[in-house]
Amino acid sequence: LGQLAAWEAEDGSTECVDKLIAIGLKTTGEEGLSALGLALAAAASDPAAQQGGTASQRTAALLRKLLTMSGLEEAEARTGPPTSEAAKVEMLEQETKQRCGIVWLSVLLRRMLRNDAAASCVTE
Repeated sequence: LGQLAAWEAEDGSTECVDKLIAIGLKTTGEEGLSALGLALAAAASDPAAQQGGTASQRTAALLRKLLTMSGLEEAEARTGPPTSEAAKVEMLEQETKQRCGIVWLSVLLRRMLRNDAAASCVTE
């Protein structure tokens, strides 16, 4: 899906990325999350560029999505343990999104730094 998203550019890229994220949110193992992070990084790359360079608009959009998922501000705003079952379920879902977002951000940023492509996207 990551390579498919990279080749489909504007049309199917977002749909493939959303599918990868949905799959990742159901994954419990760190190895699986890291593999999906690599697929997301592939989705943000430009396969026509030398060494799979980063497509800056797609990468910037993915970075924003992953930063939102990591939701560090939301975690800091929470006070005390959840009081109802619905609140517990919501908290677990948010923690899963945070964990996935942080792992995938790490994978994406590491790949970008290896390809010297981080400067333009990270400054935005």
